[in-house]
Amino acid sequence: MKGQKLPAQTYLTEILIMVNGSNLALTVPHVFVEFIDSGDDHYDNVYISVFNKILRYFAIVFTLTLSPLYIIVVAFHPDFLPPNYILALAASRATVPINALVEAFSMELAAELLREATIRLPKQIGPAIGIVGTIVVGEAAVGAGIVSPLMVIIISLATLSSFSIPDFTIMNSIRILKFGLIIITGILGLFGLVMGLTAVMISLLSATSFGVPYMSPIVPFNFKDLKKYFISDVIKSKTRPEYAETSDKTR
Repeated sequence: MKGQKLPAQTYLTEILIMVNGSNLALTVPHVFVEFIDSGDDHYDNVYISVFNKILRYFAIVFTLTLSPLYIIVVAFHPDFLPPNYILALAASRATVPINALVEAFSMELAAELLREATIRLPKQIGPAIGIVGTIVVGEAAVGAGIVSPLMVIIISLATLSSFSIPDFTIMNSIRILKFGLIIITGILGLFGLVMGLTAVMISLLSATSFGVPYMSPIVPFNFKDLKKYFISDVIKSKTRPEYAETSDKTR
C-alpha cells in the first residue's frame, strides 16, 4: 500500500556503489576476507584457489612482522638463533653504524619511496626501474656497510609479499601498520610486537561494516560461509553468505 513501509527483512543489505568518472565500484558491506579474495579464484582449479588464499594470508603476516622480528632478534633476543647463526649475524652487522630500529625503518622507507616512484613512472619502464632500483640500492647499501645483507633480504621479501594481495586498498593500511609495529618493537622488543598485534586484532574484531562484523565469517565463526569462501566454486556456490543477511539468498 502507498505510504506503508516494508518489513526490514525484505531489504537487501548488499549494495553496489558506482560513481560517475571512477573506474572502481564499491560493495557494502565489505568484510576482511573479501579483500583477500580474487575473481580468478572462482574460475580456477579449487586446489589452486585454496592454496593461493592461504598464501595471501601468509603474505600479510610477512609484510607486517618480518622487519619487527628482525629488530627483536638483533637488538633484544639474539639467543633465539643457534650459536652459529648468531656469530654469522654479528659478523654481517660488524660494519653497520646504526641500530636495528633505524636500519629497518630507513630500509622500509626506501622501499616505499621506490614503490611510489614506480607508480609515477611510465608503464613501459616503471617495473624495470623499480626492480633495478631495488637491487642497486640494496647492493650499494650492503657494500657501503650501511645495512646488513639479511636486512635487504627481509625488505625484499616483505615488499614482494605486499604485492600478492589482490585488493591494494587493504595493503595501504597494512603498510602504515608496519611502520607502527617497527617503532613499538624497537622500543619495547617482543612485548611491543605482541601488544601491537593484539591492538590490531582487537580493532579488527570490534569493527563492523554497515552492521556486519568485519571479520565474518571467521568471527563470529560460520563454518558454512568459511568453507564457501575457501572453496570458491561458482557452480556449487548457489547461495549468498549468511553474514550478509540478505532476504534473497540465491546468487
